[in-house]
This record gives sequence, structure tokens and C-alpha cells, in this order.
Amino acid sequence: MNTHKAFIHKVTPRFELEVTVELGEGILHGETLALRWLDLPKPGSKQGRALRKHLKKVRDSVEFVAVQKHEKNAFLRRNTDVFYLPGEKDVFKVAAKGRCLNKELLDLQLGKPYDEDKRKIDFSKKSITVFDEDIDLVTGNFKAEVCMYINDCKQYLRAALERKRVNMEKAEFNPTDEEFLIIYGLKEVKEMSMRLAGGIPLDWKGN
Repeated sequence: MNTHKAFIHKVTPRFELEVTVELGEGILHGETLALRWLDLPKPGSKQGRALRKHLKKVRDSVEFVAVQKHEKNAFLRRNTDVFYLPGEKDVFKVAAKGRCLNKELLDLQLGKPYDEDKRKIDFSKKSITVFDEDIDLVTGNFKAEVCMYINDCKQYLRAALERKRVNMEKAEFNPTDEEFLIIYGLKEVKEMSMRLAGGIPLDWKGN
């Protein structure tokens, strides 16, 4: 297991940890880490405020924490186990004998065990809840739903670029199961957004 010393600089609004990780030989690397296998409360809620207070208390109680990084999450953050032990200078002793922050948050009821099933979309339902917001499902299919949003965005962007009223009857993007076409459609949305913002259009070579 890779164990590294990390210095916590900031707790983000989503309760991620902005850190500098010491990789050895004087190599420092800044990144944002997620607490592994935890469902955390909504920011701004009573429980969320208590969690933020505790994370800042932990940050201020030690010079550094020990981190063990795992796979990336949906937001491309490294899922991480975090250990801390006030007064200890050896990172490996911190990892072996220190408090596991992840487990501590569960014990304090400041987080719940990660529930992967909550991330699955049941398209037999008419709506889903994301970050406490209800989102209507229209098509009954994930890719078709994405295509619908691409089409809607392109219709509004086209109207803005041409300074005309939105023509919702004119299809800008047809439903497809082909993932490369969906990516192509998203790139078209990006290009139209860049043009609207006065930027240079894409060269379509990955830029």
C-alpha cells in the first residue's frame, strides 16, 4: 500500500481535501482528494456544517496526515484513506497507529457508508434526485437523455449565435446509441459555446 505524507490546505465545498502530497526525494504534488467509501452530507446542512468544522479541527491539530490513495471517483478525484496522529512525525507510524479519519466520520455519524446503488439510474421512474434536486426523465434511456440535452443546448446556442428566436422544432442533434457520436455532439456544443463567448473555434484535433 502506498503511504504518503500530505499537508491539508483547504476543505472544499464538497468536503474534499486540497493537499500537497510529499512523494519523496523532495517531490511535492498538489491535488484534491476524496474521502474513500463515504456518502457525505449536503453542504450547508446542519450535519454538513458539523462535518466541515470537524475536518478543519483535524487539519489544525496536526502538521500532516498520512494518505493511502485508491481508484478515482466519478469526479476524477482519488478516493483516499486518511490517517492522523497529533504529535507523531513518522508518516508510517501515523498510518499504522493513527486515527482513520474515514472511520471516525462514520462513528461520529458525520457520513454514511458509500451506497453504489444510489448512483444507478432507474429509467422506469419518471424522475431522479441528484444533490437533493429532482430531475425529470423524459426518454427512458440514458444515452437518449444525453442526446436530448445536447439537442436542446445546440438549439439555444444556435439561436444566440444567429440572434434569432429559438426554433425548438428544428432538430440539432438526433438520438443515437453510438458513444463516439455523443462525444462529437458534446464537442459541437463546446465549439458553439466558445464562439458565443468570443473564443477561437476548435481545430477538432483535441483542443
